[in-house]
Amino acid sequence: LPEGEYRAFVFTETLNQATDATGNRVALTARIGTTVYVRQGDLSPNLVVESASWNSEQKQIQLLVRNTGMASVRPVVSWTLQQGETVVEKGGIEPTGIVAESDRYFLLKYPSKDQPVPSSGQYQLTGELIWSEDNEQRTQPFSVELTIPRSAAAGQ
Repeated sequence: LPEGEYRAFVFTETLNQATDATGNRVALTARIGTTVYVRQGDLSPNLVVESASWNSEQKQIQLLVRNTGMASVRPVVSWTLQQGETVVEKGGIEPTGIVAESDRYFLLKYPSKDQPVPSSGQYQLTGELIWSEDNEQRTQPFSVELTIPRSAAAGQ
């Protein structure tokens, strides 16, 4: 095989037939699937946080992560949101997949449904992406500016 990343999707399902009260045959299918990734050659992800923005539809802060590498990866994210010298919130998100040579928005799950929207203004979002590669932990620090618009803080 030529050097590259190969992906396969494997599904399994069962088909159970039954007869309902009126004598009609009813079939129920349950399907479970998984993705299998295989790398051929010396391939690695190359992650960079491009920006942070306010997602007005989800009412959440999101990070735009770019993977220019030739391998997919599932990094975790630890982050700190500051306004000036004041730490507003710290958090982290579970492993989230990003395919080779692609971009993906990572929702930070802040604010939660129980928390108010941060006040409008300029913020600094810092942290790191963390993943494992060849039995070694890799990290990519980031520091990006974030603007919370007035419409977000007003609840619109």
